[in-house]
This record gives sequence, C-alpha cells and structure tokens, in this order.
Amino acid sequence: MPVCRACKEEVDELHTAKVDGRRKRVCEDCLELIEEQAEIAAMSEDAIRDMMGYKGKW
Repeated sequence: MPVCRACKEEVDELHTAKVDGRRKRVCEDCLELIEEQAEIAAMSEDAIRDMMGYKGKW
C-alpha cells in the first residue's frame, strides 16, 4: 500500500499536491488540509495588499 508523505499513513490512493514549490504525493485528507492552508495564505496576502493600497501584482 502507498504511504502518504505528509502523515506517513498507509492509504488506498495518493494525490499530487504542490507544497512550497515541490510536488508531494499525499492522501485525500492531507490534500484538503494543504488546499485550505494555501487558500488562507492567498486571502491573507490579498488583505495585506488591500491595507497597503498596492494595485499591481506581487
């Protein structure tokens, strides 16, 4: 059985996720967690841009 790179547990199926510019094979639960963290990071960056009045791209 394949092993998740994030939680180190054996799972039936692995999914590919991009973490810090690298691709990792993780289980579905870890994939959801990684996607949530990425979404929160993007929202916080947008909030900081709005506070600073930055109009361009990073």
